[in-house]
Amino acid sequence: TDPGGGTNELPVIDDLFGSPNPVDQGDLLDLIAFASDQDGYVAAVEFVYDKNGSGQPDNGDSSFLDTNLAGGWTWDNVDTTEWGINDHLIFARAQDNDGEWGSYRNTLITVKKPNGLPTIGELVANPNPVHYGKLLTLTANDVHDTDGDPTITEVDFYLDNGSGQWNIGDNPIGSANTPSDGLRADHIIVV
Repeated sequence: TDPGGGTNELPVIDDLFGSPNPVDQGDLLDLIAFASDQDGYVAAVEFVYDKNGSGQPDNGDSSFLDTNLAGGWTWDNVDTTEWGINDHLIFARAQDNDGEWGSYRNTLITVKKPNGLPTIGELVANPNPVHYGKLLTLTANDVHDTDGDPTITEVDFYLDNGSGQWNIGDNPIGSANTPSDGLRADHIIVV
């Protein structure tokens, strides 16, 4: 009951979402809830991940209780490594300053397969050595997308700044926007 002798109004979850959503499998996820209480204040928010897929909060699930009133209601840095590629149900409910729990609200979090980075099996310079003022053909061979996407849309070529590996300080010298067969890209420059 409230101090005026009336019935206690239960707290509610006004909004519940994940960031980012969708999330790449293995990335960290933040769960955020906004809650309110009409006749007091929200003292805690419980988050529940429907780990067992039952469609409701129960003992087979993972949960987190946020009792920190500062900074909003969150379950931060949730590891999605063990989450399958699919939609996952998340629940949240609020507890008021009288110790009473409101109803659960739910939302879906989509876990997707991470985008694999393309690889270049070999980079060939021809001729090698090249003489000053002459043409040099750079060929990237065995260009593949590691997650199976057959379309490589561009291969960029850079002049190393002396570090021996690519970094932000390397100078772009050109690109092949239409790799000839998806497995090879050529770029010709004058040295």
